[in-house]
Amino acid sequence: MAITTAGDIVRAALSKILVNNTQDTLSAADMQLGLDALNALLDSWWNEKLACYAIKQESFALTPGVGSYTIGPAGTWSTTRPVKIINAFARFGGVDFPVPPIDRVQYDRIPYKTTQGIPMALFYDAAYPLVTINLYPIPQQTAGTLFFDSYLQIQSFANEVDAIDLPPGYARALIFNLALDVCDDFGVTPTASMVAIAKESKANIKRTNQQDIIAQYDYALLYNSTAYNVISDTYR
Repeated sequence: MAITTAGDIVRAALSKILVNNTQDTLSAADMQLGLDALNALLDSWWNEKLACYAIKQESFALTPGVGSYTIGPAGTWSTTRPVKIINAFARFGGVDFPVPPIDRVQYDRIPYKTTQGIPMALFYDAAYPLVTINLYPIPQQTAGTLFFDSYLQIQSFANEVDAIDLPPGYARALIFNLALDVCDDFGVTPTASMVAIAKESKANIKRTNQQDIIAQYDYALLYNSTAYNVISDTYR
């Protein structure tokens, strides 16, 4: 059976625990239970960065003199609520300035939060349903834009005919992990092979999504330092 809709995921998952005799026969109640469980599973995966298959970059206009912005469907910046902002930069006059995220302790240590200038730091306050970002310094220049990166979320499904378009490996991981999630609902004990496949398939997509970390160092460590030249056998 081709996996093209949310209902296909549910039917395939429930067939693994023999709820339906065939993958095409499922009661409305069982389908709704499966959809609810699938959405809950996806909601949980949003908190696992390696389960997110892409990084989404968004950009929004900055307002001079305004340093706090809410983000969410009904926020100052209307978009999907980001679970976490992993990187950001501000653009003024065609020049990009890094705006690294900082934690609450670092933000609380800033003595004058009303200072204006080019933003150099971003504090992400993960409230719900709207998150708030606080910029420091507060943007002073006009025509500025903030770009930020967050993990792309797999959206929830409203009904069984909602189409899916997932990278390789996700359908298998969702099917077997969903099957495990609903075992208790149907009084079924999962087999060892089902548990193993669920773990393996999810681990595979996490390995694919793992990004290589590029080693870096602080250039200040090299300032006025001496280096040994192996060819001349001298220090300079």
